[in-house]
Amino acid sequence: MTHSPQPPDEPPEESRAHPPTFPLNNGEPLGDTAARDGHAELNDAELVRLAAIDDKLAGLASSSGNDEDVGGEITPEMAELLDTILILRGVAAEEQKPVVERMFGKYQIIRKIGEGGFAEVYEVINTKLVRREALKIARPEVLVDPEKKRRFLREAKIAARVSHPNVVAIHEVGEHDRLPYIAEELCGESLHNWLTRHPGPIAPCVAAKLVRLLADAVHVAHTADVVHRDITPGNILLVPSADGVLPPDDRPLSHAAGMAPQTTLRQDVKLCDFGLGACDVVSDSGSDLPPLTATGSQLGTPEWMSPEQIGAEFGTVDKRTDIHSLGLVLDRLLTGRSLNAGRSPTESFRRILHVEPEPANRIVPGISADLVAVCLKCLAKKPDDRYPSAAELAVDLARFLDGRPTMARPLTPLQRLGRWTRRRPAIAIGIAATGLALILGMMAVRERIMRFNLVARQAALAHQDALERSAAEATGHLRHAFESYRTGDGEAVLAELKASVAAEPSLSHSLAEGWLLGRMHGEIAMLLEGAAGAPLPTSPPPQMHSIALQPGDRGMAAGAADGTLSILPLAADGTPSGKAISVATGHEINHVAYSIDGSLVATAGEDGRVSLWSADDGHHVRDVADGGAPVFGVDFAPDGKRLAWAGTDRTIRVAPIFAAMPGEGLVELRPFDPPFAAIDTKAPDLEAIRFLDDHRLLVAVDFRVCLLRIPSGEIEREFAGSEGDVQSFALSADRQRLLVSGWFEKMARVWDLATGELQLSLKQHPQWVKGCGFSPDGRRIVTGCKDGVVRIFDAASGRELHSIVGHVGRVWDVCFHPSGRILSAGGDGTVRLWDADGQWNLLGTHQIPLPTSTVRCIQAVGGDEVVVLSQSGAPLRIDTASREGTTIDEVSLSGTRQSFSSVDPSRRRIAISNQDGKRIYRLPGFEPILTVDHAPGVALAWGPSGRFYSGIHEADGRSGSLVAHSLDLSSAETIEQYPESVNYLAVAVGSPPRLAVATGSMIRVHDFLADGSLAKKGKTLVDLSASGLNAAVMAWSPDGDRLAFGTLGGQVWIVDGVSGSRIVEVSSFARAVRGIIWGDTGRTLIVADEECVRLCDAATGTMFDQLRPDWVIEAMTMVAGEGSGPRLVVTGNAFPAVGNALPSGRLLLFDLGRRLPDSGKNQ
Repeated sequence: MTHSPQPPDEPPEESRAHPPTFPLNNGEPLGDTAARDGHAELNDAELVRLAAIDDKLAGLASSSGNDEDVGGEITPEMAELLDTILILRGVAAEEQKPVVERMFGKYQIIRKIGEGGFAEVYEVINTKLVRREALKIARPEVLVDPEKKRRFLREAKIAARVSHPNVVAIHEVGEHDRLPYIAEELCGESLHNWLTRHPGPIAPCVAAKLVRLLADAVHVAHTADVVHRDITPGNILLVPSADGVLPPDDRPLSHAAGMAPQTTLRQDVKLCDFGLGACDVVSDSGSDLPPLTATGSQLGTPEWMSPEQIGAEFGTVDKRTDIHSLGLVLDRLLTGRSLNAGRSPTESFRRILHVEPEPANRIVPGISADLVAVCLKCLAKKPDDRYPSAAELAVDLARFLDGRPTMARPLTPLQRLGRWTRRRPAIAIGIAATGLALILGMMAVRERIMRFNLVARQAALAHQDALERSAAEATGHLRHAFESYRTGDGEAVLAELKASVAAEPSLSHSLAEGWLLGRMHGEIAMLLEGAAGAPLPTSPPPQMHSIALQPGDRGMAAGAADGTLSILPLAADGTPSGKAISVATGHEINHVAYSIDGSLVATAGEDGRVSLWSADDGHHVRDVADGGAPVFGVDFAPDGKRLAWAGTDRTIRVAPIFAAMPGEGLVELRPFDPPFAAIDTKAPDLEAIRFLDDHRLLVAVDFRVCLLRIPSGEIEREFAGSEGDVQSFALSADRQRLLVSGWFEKMARVWDLATGELQLSLKQHPQWVKGCGFSPDGRRIVTGCKDGVVRIFDAASGRELHSIVGHVGRVWDVCFHPSGRILSAGGDGTVRLWDADGQWNLLGTHQIPLPTSTVRCIQAVGGDEVVVLSQSGAPLRIDTASREGTTIDEVSLSGTRQSFSSVDPSRRRIAISNQDGKRIYRLPGFEPILTVDHAPGVALAWGPSGRFYSGIHEADGRSGSLVAHSLDLSSAETIEQYPESVNYLAVAVGSPPRLAVATGSMIRVHDFLADGSLAKKGKTLVDLSASGLNAAVMAWSPDGDRLAFGTLGGQVWIVDGVSGSRIVEVSSFARAVRGIIWGDTGRTLIVADEECVRLCDAATGTMFDQLRPDWVIEAMTMVAGEGSGPRLVVTGNAFPAVGNALPSGRLLLFDLGRRLPDSGKNQ
């Protein structure tokens, strides 16, 4: 019986103060009936009729066997109880929480979460104590049968005797409307459900820890004279716990419908359902609990029962019965099997009574003999051969976990010798004298070895525990880093990534690090970087406060907080056309602006200086203002002769650019001081200024932008928001619209300049908005936010189109380039160029159209190069660094079948196969070496010694063979034949090296022999025939201990490379799996199906991030890269929407070589 997990939120305040009521037929609220004067007594016939009505409402046959019991008149005495039955049935019939709140006494019913033989279980809120509980309510038929009612109530009374952290706590036992109920602790799903999703064996140390906890709980029950008698995975519930024995499970199927997954906490176990429990007190006077069953009756779950529960000849049911049940649970966890499962209860009983259990290490090799001995001792047929108490079982499991010998371990040769001596004392005396010294010496050596082994095992366990803790911590930080990337928090990305590397230093060289940092570099070009190498500097970079574009689209100027003015020439597409000029201005730059002719750059400084600089070489021309209050905005007049600036002193100054004398021609305006009352604020700063034409200025002050005339200072129009401060504004290209962004309102608005009408309000941003701008065609708006995200909106509707994540820290300024691309300046010291029309789910990647159709295969051939094979025609050789490609005319592929390839890195050879046969070429020039044969190979691989292997289809079109070719490729032999075709070959370079063969629904493994040849006798590692799935691709982990494989149905599993037991299931895919690549540390996995490429955690199977191109993926590979680090290469086909044209090839490149500072060399 499964209880739902406790939700984190509390009930509404009104439900605490005033428990809700539900109207009854007589108008009386359904409250706590225990407070009434009493119940009208119902006779047996009325109770039978109520039970039959309840069965009818539940869609069951009448419990009385007579449908006539449902009819008849409802007496007033029956109506009261019938109301409660109708409410409970109404809740049970709804899939979601009912809109109308319903009460059962003081319990507010949330929903039905389970049912058993005698009761139904509801998630409720105890309105008195204001907490979530599980409420078991007896079925109405329990009232008819006194024995059922006693069994129902005895469960609570028995369980109430047991107080232990691993036993479900009973809160209350009572009756409401004559229906007995039990209120108890609300838990999560059962261990049975968890094991259903994890059908394979689990780690032996985890299994031992789990059963040890249960043994401790059972021992406490036994000391209270309580025997459970029905310990099964279904009666073991899971609860979230920071130090739980089971790992967190956040996969889609890890929780029931409507229940939140527990993704951050581990899970502990609790024993429940003492409904079959018995008390060891024999006399009625010694116990207040009635006996459960008569002699010879059987109660329990058949396949989980002990021999003495079935046949009295094996002994009496006592505390050792629970020891047997714990042994069955331990065996299930170690092997994944249900030891006594049969097609019928009779078959299960036969196995329990007469079949000896097969040791767990014969099912799953590698399990410690000590732990197997503990399990077999629990499963002994005779109770006398088991542990005498659950406490001793718990102690023995603790000894195993501590690395000490167990009491149940198998007899050593020395122990067997002692038994032989006692059986044959005469012979023993004859050899005792001569062997005494040898025996004592052997014992001393054995004791020393045991001590040494014990210390080594304890050290190994401690080391393994430390590794597991650090791995879990590192994975948690890594998951949070990817979550921060998706929410646009670049600073949190770096903090979490650094914390992950600190917890597990090997992650500093992982694909996960390169993937995440690569995703944060989706820009077309990095126009400017901080001196420390942004966005990942070792010291804080200068804040890039302002950017301006040179008239004529010739360049860009950027001002930084450290006083650096950067001037960069740009090409027509916005990319750099030369080197940047850096000028040290000597003051913090708040704003920059170009003169009308583009020859000068003006800087507004925090020290009050307004300076002019040459746009050609950056030399200082003159200071227009030589100091004072900070200046926030500066702009050139359209006539090209004047300059305006403003700042914290609330004064607008307009002066000639080149005056003969200081102060000559200077105009000072203070339109926001009395007697001008247009702005009623307390001394706001003037944040931005811009000429609209030669006679009018736009000025940002507090929460408004004011249009005023010069030189009079008269305010012509105001564009006011509701809160300050306005931080920036921009004009559309036609100067008809004004875009205003602000601080406190965290949003941007669009105004009609001519009428002052508010046209559009964009959605509120998470933080203040500093920069904004219109696209050249006026159809889009860009904003820069303190949260580090650049957002693009539709200028007509205000709908957000895209968000760009990349900057670490705030975005200070943004604008559109005339080419339609976007420039952004950030707090990470960078200025970046973005494609406003890019695929935002593919940020950080580059896509290349291929001059070929129907791509089938891709192969890394060394360095930065890959070879792409298509359905027909010459292959393409592509340099992934320069993104340039050429055809390989030396190789011609004809026909319409798929092409396959494999590279021999040691001898620089490549094998290519299609329907015409298999050919070998020399790298890098693709000179033909020889034609191996004319049999098509559907899977190719090179062994460690340079031997060539291929999988072929047999003539019948269904079966397949594995063929080994000689070193000189002159001959071949069949290694093994299979009933299904060979789909894939994968070579493990670990110790020992092995070859995995995917043949239909099976994966076979062959070992490489010492001479480099392949063993002809293989073994089945994975068998998918029962599920009807076919393995499509495979990849060995770097150490060769694990094999990851994907199916044509989209499933991906990681299995043990020796036993084949499933370690983890990777998040499932919608389409056929096309490629698998392991990270070099074995911690991460890149998996591609036809629709997407995902980076997954190899330990838990959870997805970190995904790339989703708009074409069908066929294959992927990884190139090592020369100097730039690894690069992921994905290829596939874009199919035309209409017509019969052939699909066109596509290539996606993703640079994974970026690293945190001082994290080591690129891999």
